[in-house]
Amino acid sequence: MARITRAEAYTRISRAIAAIDAGPTDADLRDAPILQNWMIDDEPVRGLHLIGCVSGHPTPPEGESIYTSALLALDPAGRWARCLNRWYRLEKAIPLYTEANVRRMSELVDERLKRIREQLPLLK
Repeated sequence: MARITRAEAYTRISRAIAAIDAGPTDADLRDAPILQNWMIDDEPVRGLHLIGCVSGHPTPPEGESIYTSALLALDPAGRWARCLNRWYRLEKAIPLYTEANVRRMSELVDERLKRIREQLPLLK
């Protein structure tokens, strides 16, 4: 994984937050890769990420299991997610994830995003 500068990190995170604040457009979701059998992974150092089988992604082959960039927003209904690099359309989650679980996970992701917003000026 290539290292990026603080300025590059600031720019990437700022752009992702601006996209989240605007909300996904119909075009964003139409063009977004689809993630199936998805779940959230929480790494102590790298934070929250999605894992799942992808289709329509520009890089990995169809049906490949991927580990996304940092998860920054999750729709409470589990229809979409915004990661650092892109939007994802979410289809079937793993069976363990009930509607109530997804809503709670969305709240946790929102809490993490709030902390990221607070710490973002430190990257400047």
